[in-house]
Amino acid sequence: MCPYFYTSSIVEVEGVLTSINTSYNKFRISTTTIGEISGKMSTEMFKELKKNNNLQFRVPSAIKAMIKKEFVTDYLEEYYERYTLMQFEPPE
Repeated sequence: MCPYFYTSSIVEVEGVLTSINTSYNKFRISTTTIGEISGKMSTEMFKELKKNNNLQFRVPSAIKAMIKKEFVTDYLEEYYERYTLMQFEPPE
């Protein structure tokens, strides 16, 4: 028997990139629709960022991103949300 229930969806968000830490694979985006989103970058995206030395982030800056939003409910009926940054479009 599985001790938890898991659902996920891909959400497109627009907001402000307020924090990014490429050493620890963490990000934070502030949106008007969802609020504060924080989580990790996808494995593929994180590897690409490590390879591409020319990529620079300016914080704070506008961002459009695809986020994987996961809902996990454990066997005690407690739940939490987990966010993964799948891809993004930096501002022009």
